[in-house]
Amino acid sequence: MNKKYLIILFGIVLISISFVISFVPQFLIFQGNVEIDGRTASQGTIINFSIQGTELNTSIVNNEGKYGRVMIQGYEEYYGEPINITINNYESEQKINYTYPQDVCLNLSSLTEDALKISDFFPEESQITKQKTGTQEFNIVAESGYNDPINYEWFLDGELLPEEDSNSYTYIIKNSDGGSHNIKVVVNDGYLTRTREWTLIIARPEATGFDGETTDFDSIKLDELDNVEDVVLEKTNKGKIEFLENLNLTGLIDIQDYIKIENGVVAIDSINYPQLNKSARITLRGLNYKSMPKIYYDEEFTVNADEINKECDFCSIINYTQFPTTNGEVIFIVEHFSSFKVEETPVSKSKKSSHKKELIQFCDVNWKCSGWSACINGLMARQCYDENYCDYAYNKPVEETGCDIPSKSLVKKEKGFNLVLFGTVFTLLLMGLLIFLLARQKHI
Repeated sequence: MNKKYLIILFGIVLISISFVISFVPQFLIFQGNVEIDGRTASQGTIINFSIQGTELNTSIVNNEGKYGRVMIQGYEEYYGEPINITINNYESEQKINYTYPQDVCLNLSSLTEDALKISDFFPEESQITKQKTGTQEFNIVAESGYNDPINYEWFLDGELLPEEDSNSYTYIIKNSDGGSHNIKVVVNDGYLTRTREWTLIIARPEATGFDGETTDFDSIKLDELDNVEDVVLEKTNKGKIEFLENLNLTGLIDIQDYIKIENGVVAIDSINYPQLNKSARITLRGLNYKSMPKIYYDEEFTVNADEINKECDFCSIINYTQFPTTNGEVIFIVEHFSSFKVEETPVSKSKKSSHKKELIQFCDVNWKCSGWSACINGLMARQCYDENYCDYAYNKPVEETGCDIPSKSLVKKEKGFNLVLFGTVFTLLLMGLLIFLLARQKHI
């Protein structure tokens, strides 16, 4: 046979042999220490290795608590499968697969029904929320089949509580308390360690993301959160909410999740938090409008301005930056909460064109006003605008008054030049002069 072909054939055989060897384990060897319930296994303890009921090998623990050497060879059909290891018929805590190579040192351990364990604990929930001052109890029941003493250590937010060494701990909730706390107990019998943890949440409002005149909720006592007056939430560059009624803030935590002040939009999730469904004075800043600003609302909780498209009939504008403006501020009062936005009053093309014509001669103001709001802090408010969009506020009705029933004719009197009156007087004088001249001509 050609020498060249012999070399090629020999190379193929070598590659095939190395490929087979790399995937089929030749042999595995294990040895190491053995523990049962955290204690050194006694001499004669049996270690068994098997796969799917097929025994691979066994070993016996010596007087030093060790086993070995265990050799496993062959069983190619189980390559890659998990090896079941038992210690005196108790399942080993270690898990390995039938692969090659393996770490020769394999320390083994198992737990029996006598091992240290936490058999019961209180509270059963891992997270507890408290809203008032008082106490919260924590306790556990630890058991062991051995006579070794059981020790307890309690930790609060990672700090050891040295005086707490029993199976129970009492957390005292103070008026100044708030936030989240980690409660942990560590149980030890000298061989094994067991732990249990809880998260204790003391519900107090957190106004993350708000600034300016926002109420300092940390200064309010925990037991007084059910009746908080003059609550203010502000984002300096966007706006402010000033509640006009007392609020029950008990149980509220992350305010920024359900109270929103965004660009031209303010919203409160009053469906899920009905205690926030109160009257308020709202200020929105950084607004852009070319005509009279108007308030729109939607019943759902949303900051999507496109979804807020119903004209608000329970809102009253009490002040606004004169239009047109690119950085306006609008202040308005709402009777209750949903989602609100401020936009300019839409103007039809026909009205715009007639507006221009009227300005050339004389702009006749035509005021329209909304109904008076409810009496809040001794005042009632309403919103008035000129249907003809004149550039001055001649005879503009008042938009704020006391809580007595206002007169329909309640108008802010302003001095102005009445062209109609002037024309009438001028015409009468001119006619009188003509009559006088004609009479005089007859006498001459």
